[in-house]
Order: sequence, then structure tokens, then C-alpha cells
Amino acid sequence: MKKNFNLFRTLSDDTLPLSEALEAQDEESNDINQTTQDISRIIHSLIEEFAAVNDYNMRMDATKNKELRDILEHNRDEETEHAFMLLNLLKKLLPVVETNIQKFLINEEND
Repeated sequence: MKKNFNLFRTLSDDTLPLSEALEAQDEESNDINQTTQDISRIIHSLIEEFAAVNDYNMRMDATKNKELRDILEHNRDEETEHAFMLLNLLKKLLPVVETNIQKFLINEEND
């Protein structure tokens, strides 16, 4: 089955895995500039990375094998690194992200 990788996705079916439940009602691609298309790719990739973090956490909880748990933990931590690499690029392409990072993550008043 060939997946349809459209630009703008909404969660449409909670019975499917996240990666298969995303589908689109897209605007015409020639109406959307390259930056907006890249932002959409980043957002979709962030969803996938954080879904992988969630999967690894659940697998870590489920196993009683310490060696396997250590590997899964390593893999989970790499997924978070990938997510923040994407977030770093997103804040360059969509400056309001940097504003909100400063407001909600960096600002010590929010702790």
C-alpha cells in the first residue's frame, strides 16, 4: 500500500497507528511556498520522533530484560535528540517558535 504523503495532516482515525492515521486535506502545492512545505515536513517529523519516544518508553516499561531496556533507553534518547534537531530548525523557519521557547521553556518564572 503506497502512503500518501501530503503536506497538511489531521489525526483522523484513532484505531490506526499514529503514522497511518495522519491524512490530509491539502491546499494545492503550487499555492504553498517552499518554507511552508518544509515547516510541514518538520512538524510531521516531530510527531514521528515523539511517537517513537513514546513507543520506546512503553517497551522499556514492559521488558524485564535489563540489557534490552538499556538499548531501548539509548534508542529513546536518540529520538529526543532528533526531535530537538528538528525543533531547532523549526524555530529558524518559524520565529514564533523561538518566542514561545523563550516564554515557556527558558523563562524561569514559569517553573
